[in-house]
Amino acid sequence: MQPVPTPSAPPPEVTPTARRSSAPVGEAWVWMTSMGITIGLAMVCFLLGLIVYNGLKVFWPKPVTLLTLNAGSTAGIGDSTAFAGEIVKRQEKRVANLDEDGNPLPPQRELQLFVGNKDAYGFSYKFIDLDEIAGTTTPENIIVAERLEYGNAIFTPVSLTLADGTSLPGESPGFNTTFSRLVEEGNARRAEIRHLERDQIGDINGRMEKLRLAERALDKDGESGAAVEEKRARITAETATLQTDYEALAAKAGELRALQKANTITYLTPDGQTITLGLGEIIHYYFPNQLGFFDKVGHFFHRFWGFLSEEPREANTEGGIFPAIFGTFV
Repeated sequence: MQPVPTPSAPPPEVTPTARRSSAPVGEAWVWMTSMGITIGLAMVCFLLGLIVYNGLKVFWPKPVTLLTLNAGSTAGIGDSTAFAGEIVKRQEKRVANLDEDGNPLPPQRELQLFVGNKDAYGFSYKFIDLDEIAGTTTPENIIVAERLEYGNAIFTPVSLTLADGTSLPGESPGFNTTFSRLVEEGNARRAEIRHLERDQIGDINGRMEKLRLAERALDKDGESGAAVEEKRARITAETATLQTDYEALAAKAGELRALQKANTITYLTPDGQTITLGLGEIIHYYFPNQLGFFDKVGHFFHRFWGFLSEEPREANTEGGIFPAIFGTFV
């Protein structure tokens, strides 16, 4: 008799598992954080771009505008009714908006100009109401010159006076060539003076200081004898030799400084003042109203490179920032 098979137990019931969410927990906050970082970076880039744009505009040459004021106007410089400058800004003047009866007044606009010639005017910028201006021109013979002191000068050349007494009028054909050559000679002479005073004379001063300290060490030790006296004699002889070299270099530097003032330019400021300046004081000059586009590009890079490579002067208001860049790098 065959055994009767027992029925197998039914398989356990399988319950469906809960479907997992496809989005990880906290993903929304990750996206919000990323968006915040993106907005912050965009703000930083915009701010840096704005700083670079406004900074680089300083190096781009602007035309010089000669303003003629209304007859009897007292808004000029001194007693003159004409002056010139680079237009820096156009804006509405901050004045009362209502008259005595409470009626609205028309907006008044003004210009801000860089007029230069700080040594003659006592200031470099001037505001002028548009209502005061009778007319404007851009003369081609106006020069903007960068100087060692008092910032830029804006003028019309009258004449050059050379060291031998020769005078060259500003209207003569060879004026610009001679002017350019003398300015370049002055720059080369200034570099030579700097080399003499900073490098050669500075080296002599350093060596003389070491000899002075060595002599003080001998005095402090209080020793005597032939060896000590021999050291003193050697120090005295070296000091005398260095003093002779120092006086020779100082005399040469003095001669070069005198040559910096030998050639002069006489010019007329836009308000009518006549000024004579040694050409050794001029670093660079250009005719702003004669520059084409590529001339402006070349001038831009020239000024920008000077800003990066030169040392500051005039209480850090002129010149370059090379020492700051070098110090930051170190």
